[in-house]
Amino acid sequence: MGYYFGATRPYGFLYRSDGTFTTINVPGSLSTAAFGINNYGDIVGSFTDNSGQHGFLDRDGVFTTLNAPLPLSASAINDSGQIILTGTGSYLATPVTVPEPRSLALVFIALAGFAGLIRARI
Repeated sequence: MGYYFGATRPYGFLYRSDGTFTTINVPGSLSTAAFGINNYGDIVGSFTDNSGQHGFLDRDGVFTTLNAPLPLSASAINDSGQIILTGTGSYLATPVTVPEPRSLALVFIALAGFAGLIRARI
């Protein structure tokens, strides 16, 4: 895990014990570096684009940008998904699960049905 200099820019990489080598490249970035991985294969690091430096989370090839008011890098991730962010200081980012709109709709339908059931008994 780390980064290497390609012909035109730095790229992140992951080298596994089975000998596989994977390049990590945040889409639209000018450079990418990988710094941490957890037991689930979630990778964190930093990238630079035209607007500056950012942290990233790569979960199964889906990249999430980690932004703050100041440039930062994501240096480590644990199996709970907590990420160490570094910049002008160090920060612990704890993930928060936000229900998808479809899930919310199902919750509201269930609550409406439950409310109807209660009224029918009254």
